[in-house]
Amino acid sequence: SKKIVPPKQFEQRLAEGAGAGVAIVDARDRGSFAAGHIRGSLNIELAGTFSGYVGWLVPFASKVVLVLPEGRADALEEATTELLRIGYEWVPGFLDGGMDAWA
Repeated sequence: SKKIVPPKQFEQRLAEGAGAGVAIVDARDRGSFAAGHIRGSLNIELAGTFSGYVGWLVPFASKVVLVLPEGRADALEEATTELLRIGYEWVPGFLDGGMDAWA
């Protein structure tokens, strides 16, 4: 089961995971990412090439925490399905409230 992670807990997980194979994948569109993002995150848009770029840029067996596009009810299911297809089995959670909550 995937967890909705409140911003404070999300930040704590990132601090605990620093250097321990945690990758932040920001699946929003590049315009939203350019307007503001979490330092150190990778922008890989949730589109047809999502899993290909994750597989190319994120070290295998990394824990992947997600920042999902807002207003897409299927975003979590699509992202986790794509990650599972290429062997990324552990998604500890995603940021609740998106970047607005983070800011």
